[in-house]
Amino acid sequence: MSTYYIDPLIGLPENDGLSELTPKDTHEGLSLRAGDTVLFRRGTEYRRGIHHSGLDGAPVTFGAYGNGEAPKFYGSINRSAAYLWQKTERENVWKLAIPLRDEPCNVIFDFGDHCGTLSWTKDGLDAQGKWWSDAIGKRISKTPFDSAEFYIYSSENPGKYYSDIEIALYGDRMMLSANKNTVFEGLDILCAGVHGYATRRPENVKIKDCRFEFIGGCVWDLDRRIRFGNGVELWDGGKNVTVEDCSFYNVYDSCFTTQGSENMTRHENIRCAGNTMVKYGMAAFEIRDKIGKNVVFELNVCEGAGRGFSMQGEKPPRMSEIYPEPMGHHIFVWRAKATEGGHVEIRRNVFRGRPTGENIYIRLDSTDAARQVTIENNEVQ
Repeated sequence: MSTYYIDPLIGLPENDGLSELTPKDTHEGLSLRAGDTVLFRRGTEYRRGIHHSGLDGAPVTFGAYGNGEAPKFYGSINRSAAYLWQKTERENVWKLAIPLRDEPCNVIFDFGDHCGTLSWTKDGLDAQGKWWSDAIGKRISKTPFDSAEFYIYSSENPGKYYSDIEIALYGDRMMLSANKNTVFEGLDILCAGVHGYATRRPENVKIKDCRFEFIGGCVWDLDRRIRFGNGVELWDGGKNVTVEDCSFYNVYDSCFTTQGSENMTRHENIRCAGNTMVKYGMAAFEIRDKIGKNVVFELNVCEGAGRGFSMQGEKPPRMSEIYPEPMGHHIFVWRAKATEGGHVEIRRNVFRGRPTGENIYIRLDSTDAARQVTIENNEVQ
């Protein structure tokens, strides 16, 4: 078992990475074995996610070393410089001089103080911070494109009006994607265009003390004007997954969700506990498609359901698959079928702030499925 040190500031590709004095400059390309650990120097930044997966035996761990702030992983590109923006023939509409190579999903201004508002048409650019691109909706529809034009409405050059401009991109669809025997601890996942962590049928995965901020916003249905993106999404059935002591802030849809396709297996032994979840458009916890077995959501603080950037340019109820039913709940259970021995417990959580939807919203056609969800000892403040 080896420990690798990553430092993009002083690391070199030819280094072995086996000590703080000989770090590698990137985690990409590492050949990891069961039980290995990859540590990122605190105070460093990365413009790619982590897509390694553990092996049978002992888990692979991704964490941090040194002093300072947690390592930051961005799913965005920075376009803050004034010289990158060109005037157009329209007053107060600025064009990014260098075309994008990917679909933009969200724009985060001033180091996360606020976001831009997606305009669904170029003609709709009529207020400060509104943005539009000719690539919106193309990744989900698998429409090929080589470059994308990008525009922002601003009363002056965006690089002067804003101190910082991050454009979140579709990218690899998720920033973290390991699906087996993996631990993520002490990492910041920021400005991701689709999901923070997501994978199909994860097994023996632990996410601890990580921060997910400004996640999602990618267009899911251009015609119906629906966008999406989750903080942590377990897809098609996971086993032995823990998400604890993390913080979620400004997530487009759900901070934590278990869902899948028509052929999904059941989620089993899932625990989401001790997390802080603030400003989410759909739910803090979303259960969809099948009721899992031994799934626990407890001791979480949930605040700001239906708030944040997901409501910019929207009026309640927000556009969604179930429009005009409400969106923005602390707990959202829907379209989920009962399973043999299924049981989900939602307990000892704190729900704060008036949601745009409900504190707990259950939309199930089957009473059998409803019986498999236990909700108790939660506090509404």
